[in-house]
Amino acid sequence: MAYASAFIYARNEEWDKSLKAFNTAGSLNGLKNGIAIYAEKARRMASTELREKELNFTSKDLNYYLQIDKGLIGKVSGDPGYAHILKAQGKLTESYNFLKSYSEDPSYILRFLAVSDGVSEELKSKARNLKDEEGINNSTIWYSIASNVLENKDYAIHIATIETMGVNSEEFNNFIQAVISGNYKNAESLIKQQQLYFKGHLYAIGYIISKAKAPEKWRYIANKLLLAHEKPYLGK
Repeated sequence: MAYASAFIYARNEEWDKSLKAFNTAGSLNGLKNGIAIYAEKARRMASTELREKELNFTSKDLNYYLQIDKGLIGKVSGDPGYAHILKAQGKLTESYNFLKSYSEDPSYILRFLAVSDGVSEELKSKARNLKDEEGINNSTIWYSIASNVLENKDYAIHIATIETMGVNSEEFNNFIQAVISGNYKNAESLIKQQQLYFKGHLYAIGYIISKAKAPEKWRYIANKLLLAHEKPYLGK
């Protein structure tokens, strides 16, 4: 019951109730690993009193991602997560070069970097040369779409994937068109209807596609809801 309630409250952006439900659900060992990252997102959006407290539970994945968020992974470790730390600092070229120096596939990081604030034309060009399927995962697919919109390219190739993830294609297209036309009120109302996982990405790509003309709170919310490994650099 608490598990389902946590996601329902999060969809409705009732963050305090969502966090409390996640903490209850997290008391069950079988659920911890699957919901810890979502619970952290709810914690970040909760009221100050609740936000300042740690979760009642955690997971191995969440602990690792928080190490990235806090910049606690060092360059000498060779951990690819360090590329996200550099990205979060706005060191975009360094982020790309770091992955290349450790023989990691840089295509997925290019998807983030291509729509990051302050990205160089050189990195944009590298991203343009990627094949449609290169560097695509559940996070980067959103930023590939944003890049295509900014460059007036068709993004339909990714729509089927977005729909299988749980976002209605018609609603998503309406959201994109609302952002392009500057109807941010309608765009935000569409975001508020989505599940927790998608909200941060939608706020982020809305802010990116609007070329920073969307409400400033969109960037703020995106930075709260998305961990460092899930988002581009959205500026300071």
